[in-house]
Amino acid sequence: RAAPTFPGPPRRPRPGGRGVSSGRAESIIMRAFTTPYKLNSPRKQRDILDRGVWPSDATPPKIGAGVGADTLLQVATRLREEGLKKLEDDPASALIAVRQAFQIQQQYGSHAGDLCAACAAVCRAQRKLAAPHAPTGAVDTICTALDVLEGWRARGQEVGVEIDFLWQELWGLSRQLSAPHPSGGPNTESLRSADRCLERIAAVAEHQPLLIDTQGGLGPREREVKLAPEEILFQQADLAQRIAEIHLAQSRGAPLDLRRRDRDAATFFLIRAARKLQLAGMAERDPLLIEIRARIADAELEQPAARNDASPLRTQAKGEADHAKGDAASGEG
Repeated sequence: RAAPTFPGPPRRPRPGGRGVSSGRAESIIMRAFTTPYKLNSPRKQRDILDRGVWPSDATPPKIGAGVGADTLLQVATRLREEGLKKLEDDPASALIAVRQAFQIQQQYGSHAGDLCAACAAVCRAQRKLAAPHAPTGAVDTICTALDVLEGWRARGQEVGVEIDFLWQELWGLSRQLSAPHPSGGPNTESLRSADRCLERIAAVAEHQPLLIDTQGGLGPREREVKLAPEEILFQQADLAQRIAEIHLAQSRGAPLDLRRRDRDAATFFLIRAARKLQLAGMAERDPLLIEIRARIADAELEQPAARNDASPLRTQAKGEADHAKGDAASGEG
């Protein structure tokens, strides 16, 4: 029988893992993230730009298994820098690059400042593409960064300053999304995005006080203004009423099926507005709350021909309105 053969000594791997140097590994990753993906339809490309998600049938980037987290974070920094450089000339490509940097920071990062820098780069690209309007997609971006930071805080990491930065960005974004524009008032998408900003800020307020610096970071802490939870609720009630007004305006002159849909939507947002005002501590007999309930009763009438019908909610709202007028008249007397 032939003598058994034994393999020779194992080959010593080079730095970088699997025979790839760290510098070459970084260049490979850069090409993987900057090379256009094989997307078979414009819809998939639009999904990437709008929501930042990769379709399941798209070709993912191929990265060596021996690449460390430090190398990936260096690639994220380069992607963010390269994306910001071409933001003016090619904002769509810049958005893809900075989004990849943001995703790497979420998965492999541990520094809150770098995560906020990547988040801010994505928001800049989204603002460039949405100009002259405020970017609705930035709401998801900032909320994602907040979720990551809150997860790090749960593990004991100090991220209070960065969370303050992000929720204040959400506060400013909500004001921009709900502000009137010279080309026309905000649509329902913008107003609902502004409401999402306020909802996320309210979630932050459950864990820490919301302080707004009125001196641009130069004044003492005593001059900071606390954002009360009731203020957030009043803002949400106002947004819900504005959304309901848009749906009611759309229902006028629309076909019957669309009219019912718009009236149902208006009813939903009016009920939401009433609920937010109640949570803010508004009295049940407040004229504003009574007026909203009367509008809910009007919105529940799907057909104009049925306006003379007396629904229970409409009858109750009318009775409350008449009672409030009687109280006001007796007070004047």
